[in-house]
Amino acid sequence: MPRTKSTKGRDDFQPVDSMDPRVVQNMQDIAVFHRSNLEKNVQLQYNGKNKQWGLFCDHMNFSTGRTVTPANAAVYIYDWILRLPNDHSRQPNEPHPAVKDKQAENDQAMQSNNEEDEFASEEFTSEERTQLMAEVNNVEEFVKLRKELGYDDADAGLQRLLACSQSSSSILGYVAALVNLWECQKAMGLNSFPTPRTKAVNSILRAIDRVRNARRILNFEDMGDDLYYDGIGTVENMKRIFLHYLHRNTFEALRDLTAQAIGIYGLLRAGDQLKTTLASLSLKHFPDEGPTPCYGVVITIREGKTNHEGKVQYANLLRNKHVDQCPVSFLALMLFARFHFSGEDFPNSNTSFPSMKSRRDWYPIPLFVTPQTNHSRLKYATLNASVRQALLACDIHCKASTHTSRKWGAQLAEQGGAPEEEIARHGRWCTGVMETTYLSHFPLKAMRVLAGFPKKKGAYHLSRDIHVPKELADQVFPWLDNAEVELSDSSREEDDKAGRAFVDLLRYLATVVVQDAPFLRRLVPDLYVWKHPVFSKPSYVAFEAKALAEAEIASTTASEIMRRGMPELTGFLSTNFKAVFGALRQIDAKEQDTNASLVELRKTVLEERRSERYDALLAGIGDAFYTIARDLRHKGPSGAPTDPSTSTVAASSSVTTSSSVATTSSLATSPSLATCYFYFARRLHRPASTFGSFNGPYCQRCEGAVGRVHRGQEWAVTRKGDEPEA
Repeated sequence: MPRTKSTKGRDDFQPVDSMDPRVVQNMQDIAVFHRSNLEKNVQLQYNGKNKQWGLFCDHMNFSTGRTVTPANAAVYIYDWILRLPNDHSRQPNEPHPAVKDKQAENDQAMQSNNEEDEFASEEFTSEERTQLMAEVNNVEEFVKLRKELGYDDADAGLQRLLACSQSSSSILGYVAALVNLWECQKAMGLNSFPTPRTKAVNSILRAIDRVRNARRILNFEDMGDDLYYDGIGTVENMKRIFLHYLHRNTFEALRDLTAQAIGIYGLLRAGDQLKTTLASLSLKHFPDEGPTPCYGVVITIREGKTNHEGKVQYANLLRNKHVDQCPVSFLALMLFARFHFSGEDFPNSNTSFPSMKSRRDWYPIPLFVTPQTNHSRLKYATLNASVRQALLACDIHCKASTHTSRKWGAQLAEQGGAPEEEIARHGRWCTGVMETTYLSHFPLKAMRVLAGFPKKKGAYHLSRDIHVPKELADQVFPWLDNAEVELSDSSREEDDKAGRAFVDLLRYLATVVVQDAPFLRRLVPDLYVWKHPVFSKPSYVAFEAKALAEAEIASTTASEIMRRGMPELTGFLSTNFKAVFGALRQIDAKEQDTNASLVELRKTVLEERRSERYDALLAGIGDAFYTIARDLRHKGPSGAPTDPSTSTVAASSSVTTSSSVATTSSLATSPSLATCYFYFARRLHRPASTFGSFNGPYCQRCEGAVGRVHRGQEWAVTRKGDEPEA
């Protein structure tokens, strides 16, 4: 179950007097775990800072002793830490200014005649304070700050803040160390007080930041600190830094070059770089990345600033597209120089290469060493001074030194278009379960971008990656065959997968040294590494000539041929594009005409559809009229068939306006109704053939008035051949 705020655990105080004696000892042991769970450097820093707490408590002679209380903690920060000289100017055994003042007061008291009034010391202090305020009120900076910050009633406090030489981060370190001490005391049942990180302490910390910010503005201090341009900033600056290291022409320069390069491309902190060992290096193949086989150097990290539990993390490096920016090339060259030139003695080894017979022989060997101290682990101060020297030599002014590498690496990945989540994973800023457990540990998009390639898969290509003869590669690290024999020895009692991974990595780095040496030699021809006999052998000389020639051909193929053919290509594109653009304009015009025709066609279709529906409706009505007329013609008013040869029939019907519409039965009695229905059928587009041979006269009132309904009107119909009545 992952730890959350509710599962990390809370320590409820239980007095030690109420504990069983057996429990007391166990709780003390558990409290030791709390301290030892800190990262080693952090633990050392806390121990050193908490010594000041002990000196402060002894100086004040509190009744609570060295027990951490909120009030004592606030006074400790205000009256002791703010007056403490910074670490760079303080001597190891130098007493605190408060101790010096007290000692001076004691010496002065011993010289007095003991006849002073009991309130004299208080009066002296008041006079001294008044004199001090009179002096500082004449200081323009003090007056401006007091007005700017509104500290009118806290002149002594403002003076204390102005005189503080500790940095904000250093003061926060003292507070964190004190909180850690309080947690240990509480875990052992020795402290029942609440946390020392109170509002009073936070007020002091905020006041320090406010005063320093106002002081920075009033004193016109450099406003470029910590801004976006405070750092390496550009690829050209990075290349100048790398070239500066190479021109130093020493093993230490190659070491520091490699450290800064893997710090940039692996987004490593300085502490992570210094803790890297040979056993933490391995090689991984990434398939289908492009025409060139893609291999990455993997650095395993088991301890760091935010990793105290041995959680496995990774930093990944790919060969860069440009040899003068390649961290893998620098790593290979540094290891070559170390194993061939440094004269380092390795445990249980008769050669200048580590013994692989036992894990204890080579696991502790650091990657970065200092030859002057018997090849011990490189110290931070040494690396920091070297990086600072390189930055200043290249006219790059940074507030930070070693940490600027990690910052620039993240910015470089961002400039290349790597997604933010990929940068976070590559820099190990993602600590969620999904990122650390389920996702791959190799954010390839960020790795591709940092190597100088597009973030999409399939574009990895190194023109300098050509085949290296085996006999030439074997001369770079000639101890690898023997190392494999030691790792495969049947008498070994332990397996060593890390050893096999390291040997595989060195075989790959051997080809990297041979492939990149021709280009690095042309870049830095005086580098002492080139004095090794392997670079003067005929096999290497032939390979170097071949590599440079193929690189020149590849460069010509990619750029020069394009430049030479550009005029013809420009004319061809210009001529053909004119025709293409003319055709496109014609297509646009035709498309507009087609669209207009389509609009008209849509209207026509809609009208036709409406006309068809109307004609169908009229045809249906006509069919109905025709059916009624036919029935009336043949059946007559009584339902019997009528004789068409009968004489004229006069029919009249009187229907009042207020009466209802005549029913079908009454209409059926009208002898001329059939002819009226035939008339409607004819006018409703009934085909003439449907009327048969009937051509009799029609209703005189309906003639020319299709669809008009006549109600309450008298009308007469004469059949064909009948004479009208006189």
